[in-house]
Amino acid sequence: MFLKYCKLFCATVVALIAINLFLLGFFPVKIFSGDIATMNDVPDAIDGIRVNKEELYKPIVKKVVIMVIDALRWDFVTGPIGEVAMPTVDKLLKNDLACLQESTVNIPTVTMPKIREMMTGMMSSFVDVILNLGGQAVTSDSFILQAKYHNHKLVFYGDDTWIKLFPDSFHRSDGTTSFFVNDFTEVDNNVTRHIYRELHNDDWSVLILHYLGVDHIGHIGGPRHSKMIPKLREMDSIIGTIKEQIFDWNAKGISSLLLICADHGMKDSGGHGGATLEETRVPLVTVGIGCPQEKLLNPKTGVREPPQIAQVDFAATLSVLLGVPIPSTNLGRISLNLLGNLSTSRQLFLLNYNSKQLLRHFETLPEYKSQYGYIKYIEAERLHGSWLRSSQEWPEEDVSKTRQAYLSALKAMRETLASDIIDYDLHTIILASIVLCKILYVLLNETEDSEPLPKGSRIIYTLVIDLSICWIIDQRKFPFNKEREDFGVKKIGSSGLLTIMALVAIFLSSWLFATIKHAIISLWTIDAKRMSKFEFWQWLFPLASLGHALSLSSSSFVEEEHQTWYFFWTTLLVTLLINNIGVLFPRRRPIFEQESGNPKLKETAGLVTVLLVHRFLRNLNSTGNKFANLPDIADWLQEHEETHFTMTILLLAALLSLVWIGSMCRPKRDRQSLFLHIALAICIYLRHAVDETVTRIPFYPFSRGIYEVRAFWLLLVVSCLKLTWNVTTLFIHKRRTARNDGSENKSALLISTFMLETWVAVSAMLHRPHNVCLLPIQIIVSSVMKNTVKPSDRRNTIIAQIFVWLGNVFYFYQGNSNSLATIDIAAGYVGLESYRPVFIAALITINTYSAPVLAYLTLIHWVTQETSKVLSRTMWTIARNLIVCRLLPTAVYTIVVVIQRHHLFVWSVFSPKLLYEAMHCAVIYLTVLTVSTIFLFHDYVVNKKLK
Repeated sequence: MFLKYCKLFCATVVALIAINLFLLGFFPVKIFSGDIATMNDVPDAIDGIRVNKEELYKPIVKKVVIMVIDALRWDFVTGPIGEVAMPTVDKLLKNDLACLQESTVNIPTVTMPKIREMMTGMMSSFVDVILNLGGQAVTSDSFILQAKYHNHKLVFYGDDTWIKLFPDSFHRSDGTTSFFVNDFTEVDNNVTRHIYRELHNDDWSVLILHYLGVDHIGHIGGPRHSKMIPKLREMDSIIGTIKEQIFDWNAKGISSLLLICADHGMKDSGGHGGATLEETRVPLVTVGIGCPQEKLLNPKTGVREPPQIAQVDFAATLSVLLGVPIPSTNLGRISLNLLGNLSTSRQLFLLNYNSKQLLRHFETLPEYKSQYGYIKYIEAERLHGSWLRSSQEWPEEDVSKTRQAYLSALKAMRETLASDIIDYDLHTIILASIVLCKILYVLLNETEDSEPLPKGSRIIYTLVIDLSICWIIDQRKFPFNKEREDFGVKKIGSSGLLTIMALVAIFLSSWLFATIKHAIISLWTIDAKRMSKFEFWQWLFPLASLGHALSLSSSSFVEEEHQTWYFFWTTLLVTLLINNIGVLFPRRRPIFEQESGNPKLKETAGLVTVLLVHRFLRNLNSTGNKFANLPDIADWLQEHEETHFTMTILLLAALLSLVWIGSMCRPKRDRQSLFLHIALAICIYLRHAVDETVTRIPFYPFSRGIYEVRAFWLLLVVSCLKLTWNVTTLFIHKRRTARNDGSENKSALLISTFMLETWVAVSAMLHRPHNVCLLPIQIIVSSVMKNTVKPSDRRNTIIAQIFVWLGNVFYFYQGNSNSLATIDIAAGYVGLESYRPVFIAALITINTYSAPVLAYLTLIHWVTQETSKVLSRTMWTIARNLIVCRLLPTAVYTIVVVIQRHHLFVWSVFSPKLLYEAMHCAVIYLTVLTVSTIFLFHDYVVNKKLK
């Protein structure tokens, strides 16, 4: 059995290494490096005609105030919400004292890559989602660097991500962490307190203010939170103060501009990171400069809409406004709408400069001269040259044609460069996919029977095959010899790291592959000639699992994956229900033969109840993409004040249910555990009460929830010490009596109960109050499934897969999806006073994957109750099945992603799912290995040897 665990451990390690190899090969992105742009890059001739670039390229404004309101949605400024929440901005827009443009944001819609995109003009990559918490310094060219090099003083206050990205770039700065989402006021007050002084200082050219309160409120309660309107009015008041100074400077001849923008939007659930319209459509309001172009007429709706500007265009436009060189890494095009009423000669010159700057990157592409972007550039420059040579005044139609040719060339070159920017390492991802498929094949063929170690010749034979595959892929690029430097993260996929990981994966997978004696998939043994009642289930689960894995090749099925699991779950419940009815009525033949007599009527009633509960829970949190904007039960509980009492009752009922379930799992005389459960429930309720999500206790002192959470963790430590004492006492008693009195089973049950109770308690502390009810319901549903399909040596495989389905279904009940916007960031800051990245990441992971891990721990608890034999053998069977159930869709999905890497939705749909799959595997694998190791060690201590 120890050898079996060793193989399982090695297979899991290889799978994790292969997944990481795939991510390293899929996500690295090529950045356009190069020298820092200088004024020499500004053209002094167009189509062979000399021009006065000093006159044509000079500053348009002397002062720029950039006010970034984190997660400012489009409807926060426009429409009914804007009229109520931001009256100053609304009045400015209606009186044409400010200009409104629609800013489009590329994915991923998270802060750090969006700041970098605005300042460098370089499109962000999806790998930035992984690097978002790090905030590595930008080493390439940027607007910040250009402004500093050309003697402009920059001042910054707000999100310290700017300071991390652009260190030593600001004349004055005061940063505050953006990751402590529980703070709505102090983080913004720290910015506001500097404004009055800076508005009366004349030693700066660029003032950057980054407010975080709107984003934090969204993470906690969504865009409809009661504190959102007051926060928007606070932002509106600050805008009113700054715009008065802008008007005063312009009246004095100091040309100034206030630019109000957002780094990203906000989903209706409050998160961001995805590609929904609410996340990618944000307002851009400018005060202090004219709006030369009228609103564009939408031919579909017949309504005039504000002009659009891509966020990647900010760097080039800001550089032109200050008269500094456009950053060399820029892929954006200048926005003429932000430049005021410039003369035709200056407009065309700026477009020519911008086009030449993009052309330097475009010329690195193969056969670029045949590309549409280059052809349009040549046409635009020819028309521009004809205009310069002409001694007569050109008609506006010809000028517009020249301008449009430049804009078309810029757009085409940017789109071509954006599509070419991805540098997939196909050799790495193909090798990783092959290793994953091999490990899946090994696990499917692994049996419980002990096998001797393979002969050396078999290992060498498989190694030769693997190395031959690598050589066939490309003998010149294995071992991996590419060095990468992506967005300042040096050598994230360096040759040494990749080579070591690849060799470890190859050697371990070869050793595992060599242990297989028969090429028969034994996880689901199917005999087509002789299909008994029990074997029906051996068809159901493999076909459903394979169907789910293959469905991930469709972007719609990825976005709406919860529908797939809901369908599987209801199919399973209805099948079990029909089976029970078939046993209750002897004339009907049951599909699934019961091993312990006829099922009781309460089991049938339990299945009916589970079906009804499923109908309720699927509407608790809207998820997916198609129906995510529809109101759900959680919205109803959070939006209306009259439902505040209902939320309180729901949370109390959930906590009392957990206490009752905990008391049922413990001996009746164990009063200490009952008191611990009650104390933990009180801490959880108080934590939610101080957040004002449920009714506060009268006369309870003001609190931020810090001490309540600390008391909660202290109680968990006490519970751990109590477990240690009880298990030690049982072992000492067994050694003294020297007889088998069942103490080993008692100790195993104590351990499994502690793990289950601890996970439930931590999940209840991190969950939103309306989601706490999912915990007792999941435990009760698991009890119904256990009683319906009783665990046994014959059915461990089936019940393990049922509990995998159970965990997946409750995962989506919680509101999770394959969009990064549904990750509950607020869960990572429960009880924290400062930013602790590791602890925050752990809490967010626990909250996100609470249901799948709870399903596994619940299964382990039922097994320890039912099993009187050596636990390690049963744990091995369950662990193997769980790892296979998780590895199958991951292995198939890696192949799908490779095939779909040029799909239109590869970054908005397939890439987020890839990250979810990788993280889901890591969580389940680490949990399974940890629990299996604990019970393996338990068996060793109890029996003095491994069986």
